[in-house]
Amino acid sequence: MHFAHHARRILSGLGLTAALTLTAAAQGTTGVAGVNDYTVGGMIPGSSSCTLLFPVPAGPTVFSINTAPGAPVVFFFNLNCPCKACLFPWVPATCGMPPLTCFTPSNQAFELDTSSGICTLLSAATTANAAGNASITINLPPTIRFSTQGVLLHPCDASNLIFTQAYNVSVP
Repeated sequence: MHFAHHARRILSGLGLTAALTLTAAAQGTTGVAGVNDYTVGGMIPGSSSCTLLFPVPAGPTVFSINTAPGAPVVFFFNLNCPCKACLFPWVPATCGMPPLTCFTPSNQAFELDTSSGICTLLSAATTANAAGNASITINLPPTIRFSTQGVLLHPCDASNLIFTQAYNVSVP
């Protein structure tokens, strides 16, 4: 009985390690200018999920997505919980995004992990202006940690949701 208990623990540990390795190997959604490129405070355009943004200064911070003019955009904020690359793969986007960046056959995913009971998911919606920029400004308090991602409708793939790259954000 003692051996069986240890064997289950070892197999569980190996399974968890394999899952974390696959997730870490996944690049996640990549931001592409004019399609789905998300920046926080102007930092790291064209990045892939789940880049850590640290330090992001407390105070007014611009969250901006570069996309098509007039595209409807929703910003998501996941307080107390991290981003996980390729967490929930979505239908591949056909508009100039890198091919198959997630370990499943997709180039985009919803990547805000809301599975913990301590997560608080918030959202804000807007529309991209004539230059294709959708932005909101939030006054960030000190010592906050959150993950964020955007989702939008783009005319190049009008029947599909298009996700931006996600970020883990840390404000000292």
